[in-house]
Amino acid sequence: MAMSILLGLMFLALLHMGCASTPAGFSREQGIYRASTNIVSGVQSLVPFMPAPVATPVEVLLGIASAALGAWNLHQQKSIKALKNGSGKSPPAPLSTHSPQPSTNPAQAPAANQT
Repeated sequence: MAMSILLGLMFLALLHMGCASTPAGFSREQGIYRASTNIVSGVQSLVPFMPAPVATPVEVLLGIASAALGAWNLHQQKSIKALKNGSGKSPPAPLSTHSPQPSTNPAQAPAANQT
């Protein structure tokens, strides 16, 4: 029971943290990915010592967690590649709170109908 709670919490953390768009965000996500794979690996090393009725569902959960981590890593690598190539998501432009003032410079004024 505690194992499924741990894996569930890990999955929720991955869903929450999976939207980085900056190098610092990707670095944080990769740290979370490494820690998560270490947790899964540590639990997998304990499975042979569990009784058979408990070991099978734990192995299934660990397989699902490993597959989810692999998919997340693939998404991270594609996003990092896109960011390095310059096609990544850029942050939105800040909203302006003032309206543009009309220009007082005659050179910048729109041309009037001259006949």
